[in-house]
Amino acid sequence: MRNYFGSGQLQSYLIFWRKEDNRKLIKARYFVEEDGSTSFEPKSNVIQVSELLTTVPKLLEGDALKAEYNYVPRSQMFSWNQAKLPEHKTKNRYGNLLPYDNTRVILKKESPGDTDYINANFIDGYKKAGRYIAMQGPIDATIEDFWRCVWQFKCHQIVILTNLEESGKSKCEKYWPEMSQFYGKIKVSMTKTELFADYTIRHFLLERDHDSLVVVQYHFLSWPDHMVPMYACTLISFINCIRSSSLYQEDNSPMVVHCSAGIGRTGAFIVIDSMLRMAEKEKKIDVFGHFCKVRQQRINMVEKFAQYRFVYQVLLEALSHDPTDISCIDFATYLDRQTKGSDKTCLLYKQYEILNTMSLCKLPSEVCKFGMVNYQFNRRADVVPPDYARVILPNLNDYVNAVYVNGYRKQDAYIVTQIPFENNRQQFWKMIASTQANLIVLLNEASGDEQVYWPSSVNQRLVVDDELSVSLQKEDLSQHIIVRTFVLKPAETIVKQVQLRGFQSLLGKYSPTASSYSLIELKEKLDAGNMAGSSAPLVVQCTDGVQLSGLFCAADFIFERIKEEQQIDVFLAVQKIRANRPQFITSYWAKKCNVLAYFEAIKALVGNKNKQNIIGCKRRIAHSVIKNTLQQQQS
Repeated sequence: MRNYFGSGQLQSYLIFWRKEDNRKLIKARYFVEEDGSTSFEPKSNVIQVSELLTTVPKLLEGDALKAEYNYVPRSQMFSWNQAKLPEHKTKNRYGNLLPYDNTRVILKKESPGDTDYINANFIDGYKKAGRYIAMQGPIDATIEDFWRCVWQFKCHQIVILTNLEESGKSKCEKYWPEMSQFYGKIKVSMTKTELFADYTIRHFLLERDHDSLVVVQYHFLSWPDHMVPMYACTLISFINCIRSSSLYQEDNSPMVVHCSAGIGRTGAFIVIDSMLRMAEKEKKIDVFGHFCKVRQQRINMVEKFAQYRFVYQVLLEALSHDPTDISCIDFATYLDRQTKGSDKTCLLYKQYEILNTMSLCKLPSEVCKFGMVNYQFNRRADVVPPDYARVILPNLNDYVNAVYVNGYRKQDAYIVTQIPFENNRQQFWKMIASTQANLIVLLNEASGDEQVYWPSSVNQRLVVDDELSVSLQKEDLSQHIIVRTFVLKPAETIVKQVQLRGFQSLLGKYSPTASSYSLIELKEKLDAGNMAGSSAPLVVQCTDGVQLSGLFCAADFIFERIKEEQQIDVFLAVQKIRANRPQFITSYWAKKCNVLAYFEAIKALVGNKNKQNIIGCKRRIAHSVIKNTLQQQQS
C-alpha cells in the first residue's frame, strides 16, 4: 500500500480522538511509516473570494477553525538525521526544531571546512514547488551559511519577521552590515535603507568573483513572538510592499523567510502570501489545504492557533474589498467612480462600511483602566486612551487623556490629545516637557477662558509646578493660522503652537473644498518652517481629541505618502490611525467630504481644471509631486 506523501509500505495507522478545551472530540487519522515518521490525510476548505465576508466571520466565531488547526499534527513527521549529526549541533538555535531531511536546503561545499547544512527547508507556494526557503533566524555560527544560501539560490528577497531581541532574549543575530562587510567569500554592501512605522526595508548588493546580486530585505517590526500583530492592516501594507516589487513579480528564485525559530511567524506569512497568489489566479483560497502542505515540509509551521486564526483575518481584510491603493495620476478617475450614485449606493459608502467592519468601534474597557479610573479628566466618556498606548507622565498623578498614534513612516508619530480642563492644564504642560515635544497643532478655536490653557499675553508666565513654567514669547497672526512661540523653563525649551482658525466652522458649513485647502495650508506651513522635522512626536489637539484630530492625522499620513510614493490609500490611512483611537472618522460624511475633499485640489491640478481658482486660493500640496504627476500624464 502506498502512503500519501511518497512511496514505501505503510507500517500502521492510528485513529484517535483529542479532547479540546471546549470538551469536543476531534477525530484525526495519522499514518506511521516504516521509518517511524508520521504523516496524515490532507484535507481542504476552499472558500470563494466573493464569499469571504459571509463565510470567514462565522468560521472565526465558531469551533470549526480550531478543529481545522488541531487536525494537523504538531509533532515531528519525518526524519531529520542530518540535523542531528554532532557537527551540526552548534548550527541549530533550538535542538527540537530541525529541518526534515526530505525538504532541507543543501548548500554547496566550496571549501574544506564547509558543510552542506543549514537549518532551513524548501516550502511550496501556490503551484510553485520550493517558492520559499523557511529558516531559523541566523545565529553567530551560521551568518556565513546564511549568505551562502542567499547567493547559491539567487534569493532577491529576504523577509524577516522578528526583532533582533524580544523580551530581553536574543531572537536573531544581526547578520547584515551597516556599510560593507565580507561574509566568507561574499561581500555584502548596504546601498539604501527605508524606514516606515511598522517595518524597515534594506537594500543590499552582494558581490563575489566579478558577479553580483541585488537583494532586498523586508524587516517587519510589529509581530511579537508566539503571538500576532495587533492590527492586520500593518502586515497587509507590509506584504503589499513586498508583492509590488519587480523582484517578487519575476518569481524566478526562492524568497527567504525567517523569524527566530522559522516556524510560527514564518509559516503564517508563507500561508498568507500563497493564498493571496491563489486568490489572484483562481478567486478562491484554501488556507486549510495549504496549512496541511507546509506542516509536511517543516515542523510546526504556523505554530500557534492564534497565528492560524490571524491568517484568516488578514486574508479577509485584504481580499474583501477592491484595491484602495491608487496612484496620484489615476485618482481623479477613481474618485469619480467611487462617488457616483446616491450616498447609500455609491462605492465609497460600501468601502466605508467595509472599513468599519475591519475596525473596532470602541476599545474594550479592560485595556483602558487608567482612563476609566480618571474619568473626571476625559471630555468624552467614550474617548479614553488604551493603557498600552497612553502617554504616561513621570509623576505620581501620571494620567493625561493623550494617546500615541502611528504615522506613515514613524511609530508614535503623533500624540493626540484633547484641550485640557482648567484643573489639569499642568498635566498637559508636563506631558509637553516630558515627551520633549516642540510642536502643537491646535485645530479648534479656543472657546472662552476655560479652553485657553496657555499664557495669553507676551511675557505672561504660567507656573506649572515648582520647577516648570511656561511663557509666551511671541504670537504671529495670519488669515487662517496663528503661530505662538512658548518658552518652557528652566530648560529654556522652545515650543511652538500652530492653531488653524475656522477649520471647524468650515466643516460645519459643509465646505469640503475650503476645509481641504485649510489643511493643505497648515501642512505647507509646518513643512516650510521644518516645524515637524523633529524626532519628537507631533502633538495634535482638538476639543475632544477625536473629530478634527482624526482628520488631520489621516490627511498628514496621506500627504506624506503622496510626497514619497505618489500613491493614495485613504482606506489604509484611516485604518492605521484608528488603531489606538477607534473613534477617529466614524462619520461617513467626515470620510467623504472632509478627508477625501482636498483631493479635489489634486484632481483639479492633475486634470488642469479650475486652475485659476486654485492659484487664486494660493494653496499648494506637494508641488514636486503635482509637477511629477503632470509630467507623467503629458508623457
